[in-house]
Amino acid sequence: MGKLKLAIVVTVLCASLIVGCGTKGPLYVPGVPATATWPYPTPTPKPKPPEEKPADVPATSDDKK
Repeated sequence: MGKLKLAIVVTVLCASLIVGCGTKGPLYVPGVPATATWPYPTPTPKPKPPEEKPADVPATSDDKK
């Protein structure tokens, strides 16, 4: 009779662990609004600002002749 009680307790504990797994409620993806359509649109990358080139200045020398 002791083995039967142990088997019942183990079964109930395992069942409660299985039932308690996971997130309750609707599934969601963090960072995506709930009203977004499927498939999620990929965000367009922001255009990079043009690189500023240094001014074309002739080389100067601090050496005095």
